[in-house]
Amino acid sequence: MRINILHLYSDLMNLYGDYGNVSILKSRLIDQGAEVNVVCKTIGDEISFDDTDFVYCGAGTESNLLLALEDLKRYKEDFIRYIDSGKPCLFTGNSMEMLGKSISSETSTIEAFSVFGYEAKKEKERIIGNVIIKSDAFNEKIVGFVNKQATIKDDSSISGINIYNSSHMENSFYVKESLISTYITGPILVKNPELLDFFVKSIISKKDSNYEIKKIEYPNEDLGYKQALINLENNIG
Repeated sequence: MRINILHLYSDLMNLYGDYGNVSILKSRLIDQGAEVNVVCKTIGDEISFDDTDFVYCGAGTESNLLLALEDLKRYKEDFIRYIDSGKPCLFTGNSMEMLGKSISSETSTIEAFSVFGYEAKKEKERIIGNVIIKSDAFNEKIVGFVNKQATIKDDSSISGINIYNSSHMENSFYVKESLISTYITGPILVKNPELLDFFVKSIISKKDSNYEIKKIEYPNEDLGYKQALINLENNIG
């Protein structure tokens, strides 16, 4: 089985070692017996979502975010068609703002892709801190770090509730079928084994529903997650 991963703007949107998400996902898929092809695309490149099995975009500077957004708009119909197909997709850090309705500042409002109904509003100060998120879509709590310049306005019900360091960290995690949009930066899949397993299973099942997924244990990763969660929970209150 050949799996094609599309890493969008890997040079511009890689502020916190976000490539680690693609690296560990590739490794896990290889463990499942798949042949994995990673295609990196940036500004001005021809982008095709045909035969793509997973799309990833990470965090970047505020200026790079807007460059990436405007470039990806060239393929808006193809991108939305990919999303609507239910194939797996992960946007982390401020790239999640591209999936909302708009990104606004004191001087401008820029239309985004409206995959979700939220709106991003730029703030004067950066908002930084560790988070623990509980989502109805997952059994385990999600741990991570957020470093952002915007707050998210959303009147709808959301998929993830932040239960730690919640000041201005609301609406940091969204799920839609096999799409996850989150402000958590860096290698979120390395830190959260259940999320990594979710994408491995989603990618393979979408590619071949009859493919038998191997049960493989990764004890060191599980131990690292548990320790990170304990450390954060001990700091609550």
